[in-house]
Amino acid sequence: MIARIGIADTGRDIEVVVDSRDELVSRIESAYTDGLAILWLEDTKGNDIGIPMDKIAYVEISGGAESSVGFSM
Repeated sequence: MIARIGIADTGRDIEVVVDSRDELVSRIESAYTDGLAILWLEDTKGNDIGIPMDKIAYVEISGGAESSVGFSM
């Protein structure tokens, strides 16, 4: 699955690979509850990304199926 995390005050988002929706939700909720300043995840390129917890604008989790590019009428 791919999750997209929006960062406040920037025009960018970060795409991360997740094994399960529940695992990511749990990690984010735990980080908020524990008062962590930075949440560390792995992006789609295999890089470790530190995300400031107070800058997370949104989290979007895909259904796991690869999306295709195309046009419909």
